[in-house]
Amino acid sequence: FKGEWVEIVSLREPVVQKRCRAWDLSGSMPSESTKNPDWTAGVLMSRDRYGKYCIEDVIRFRDRAHGVLEKIIQTAIHDGPDVDIIIPADPGAAGKAYAQSIVRELAERGFYARIFQASQSKVLRFQPFAAVAEAGHVTMVRGPWNDEYIDELECFDGSRNIKDDQVDSTSAYRDWE
Repeated sequence: FKGEWVEIVSLREPVVQKRCRAWDLSGSMPSESTKNPDWTAGVLMSRDRYGKYCIEDVIRFRDRAHGVLEKIIQTAIHDGPDVDIIIPADPGAAGKAYAQSIVRELAERGFYARIFQASQSKVLRFQPFAAVAEAGHVTMVRGPWNDEYIDELECFDGSRNIKDDQVDSTSAYRDWE
């Protein structure tokens, strides 16, 4: 992925067919033993009537499970009811239960959310987005988060020592396929 593939715009296309915020979840805070834990990241994307995608907003923060849930709810309220929400489910019973509880909390507040369970490697999940961006079909709304987002996507190579939280939330948007 190269940042030059993405055009920076002032506003998203006014007429979109779909808007979606996909999340990558973490519940860790920096500590003596974990100085640089993963981030919770949420990427808001839209697709216009011409098949062009726009990264409208990226949120990235660190908090414990309850704080993560509260921020997801606040973000859903800010994004509005026309935005689909994708919540990842980590393998195992605890990860699935956590994802289900978030979806339930959102549904009780009138938001449509669904669970995404990855079945491919991170690299394979990211390739469709990278291909669409390389073909010139991705724009990004100018914002203070742009540089950190682009830097992470450019550095991503699938290795474990590279942060990939924003990559994962970008890749979870299933309509790339």
